[in-house]
Amino acid sequence: MREVGKVLRLESGLAVVEVPRSEACRYCRGCYLGLDRDKMLAEAKNQLQAKVGDEVALEMEPEKFVTAAFVIYLIPVIFLIVGYFTGDFVANILNIRGASVGIIFSLALFALAYVAIGAIDRRARLSGRFDPRIVEILKRAKTGVKGAAE
Repeated sequence: MREVGKVLRLESGLAVVEVPRSEACRYCRGCYLGLDRDKMLAEAKNQLQAKVGDEVALEMEPEKFVTAAFVIYLIPVIFLIVGYFTGDFVANILNIRGASVGIIFSLALFALAYVAIGAIDRRARLSGRFDPRIVEILKRAKTGVKGAAE
């Protein structure tokens, strides 16, 4: 996945880049959710030594993007379904009629899925494996120094 943005600041080997929020990125949380509806901040590995104000291209490896999408979209659905059937099984053992136990278990496991996603998200952030990286500097910022590359 490739995005284009502007470097706002540099922090310990990472560049904080403002990028337009695409539909694919709306719920990922791989970047800071924030600025506004149309923009977000991403921390990107700054291997190309981009400077503040540079326009850059960011990329996340496709496998990692798919893994993140799986975690965000499919884990809650799986927990929801497993919760319903677990609740239904418990209801049958306790001889309780109706779908209420299945629904309660389903909602409880659905909430637990988001707790699990939060834990996965924290570990992924600490590892840095899912951080996008700057793959190209598209336009250098004006430095105000005569003869500097723009």
